[in-house]
Amino acid sequence: PGEVDEIWLTFPDPQLKKRRWKKRLCSSVFLSLYRKFLKPGGIVHLKTDSEALYNYALGITTENRFPVEDNITDLYHSGLQTEILGIQTFYEKQFIAEGKTIFYLKFLLPPEGDIKEPGERELFQRFT
Repeated sequence: PGEVDEIWLTFPDPQLKKRRWKKRLCSSVFLSLYRKFLKPGGIVHLKTDSEALYNYALGITTENRFPVEDNITDLYHSGLQTEILGIQTFYEKQFIAEGKTIFYLKFLLPPEGDIKEPGERELFQRFT
């Protein structure tokens, strides 16, 4: 417990089918698990080409009032450049070559409290 500073979710499967949202790596199920080994105030990063997954993660942060440090809808045209954000996965390079937009969300995961899913189920169904 309390050993990990940051978690990076880089291009996870968005799990777009109905009833699969619990398998998303940024769902309340997984965020609750991450708390077990994150340091208090640990950071979660999400990089994705899936607008649906990005919107879902943004809904989780909004619903739970998680502090959001970066919320970027087009990472490589945002002007935000850091050494670590410059590291691109194999798939990310493919997505960029295809002209896809890369979304980036960085938020703090508070060490306690219930984690609620976004209130509107339409959030999950909108993209399925």
